[in-house]
Amino acid sequence: MNFNNVILNIPHSSACRFNAEEWSNPEEITRYMREWTDWHTEKLFNPRQKTECIHSSLFPFSRFFVDVERLVNDPMETIGQGIIYSRFGEARRQLPDEEVSRRMEIYHQYLDSFKSLIADDTIIVDCHSFPGRLAPDVDFCIGFNDDESEPDDKMINNITHIIRKHGYRVAVNYPFSNSITPVRPITYKSIMIEVNKRTYMDETTLRPTLNAHHVSRVINIILNGFVEGHFQ
Repeated sequence: MNFNNVILNIPHSSACRFNAEEWSNPEEITRYMREWTDWHTEKLFNPRQKTECIHSSLFPFSRFFVDVERLVNDPMETIGQGIIYSRFGEARRQLPDEEVSRRMEIYHQYLDSFKSLIADDTIIVDCHSFPGRLAPDVDFCIGFNDDESEPDDKMINNITHIIRKHGYRVAVNYPFSNSITPVRPITYKSIMIEVNKRTYMDETTLRPTLNAHHVSRVINIILNGFVEGHFQ
């Protein structure tokens, strides 16, 4: 099927509002921030073919400020990594109640913004990257949910074929699974595309490499396929 509305959710590409001094171990949390920010994904997923069908939703703040991918009562709360992280590795923080409330308001505003974006024939593309050490043998990860938002098998197979055709290795729901569903009821499809950072950037300097252009081209072929109905 083709989609008249493609929404790109880019939640983790920014380091804005990251404040290491909030944490018990500023040096350690800075290392984690450098590793777990999805650097340059706003450029990787930038549509080269400008079309009214593709819309970008870019969260402007760091996931260490507030993580808009987490759920209320998220299971990750048990390790201190829910919507507002309180623990990451050995680093700890405790924010004042009024600051927690302020950040939760930002969280809800971002998710509520999808209500005006979702229309008929919508697919959300959850745009991410992952550290190379997590899955050295995987270049792209395709993730989805086991619910109404799950794309059909033919679409998944066609996407993985495109990725392999361009010389990259792809896994399904590994090293991460699921995809964002910010609006209920679910009347749309949702798919996550995660890119191994080592395919497009230097993980030490955080700078993009020359191959970033090729990775972005593959992503754009997939995005255009959603609009043009290539996955039927």
